[in-house]
Amino acid sequence: MEDIIVINRIQRFIKDSIERSQETLLSGGIDSMEKYQYIVGQVRSLQNIQQEISNLLDNKEQNDG
Repeated sequence: MEDIIVINRIQRFIKDSIERSQETLLSGGIDSMEKYQYIVGQVRSLQNIQQEISNLLDNKEQNDG
C-alpha cells in the first residue's frame, strides 16, 4: 500500500513540474533560445518518465490480474 502512495506522489510531482514548465513557456518567461531548449528538454524528459511509470503500473496490473 505504501508503494502506491509513493508512486502517486511522484506522479503528482512530475505532473506539477510539467505544468510549471509549460506555463513558463507559454507566458513568455524565456529570454534565450538555450533556456527555451532546456525547458523543452525538461518537459520531454518528465513526460518520458511519466509514461514509463504508467507502463510499469500497467504491466504490474496485468501480472497481478
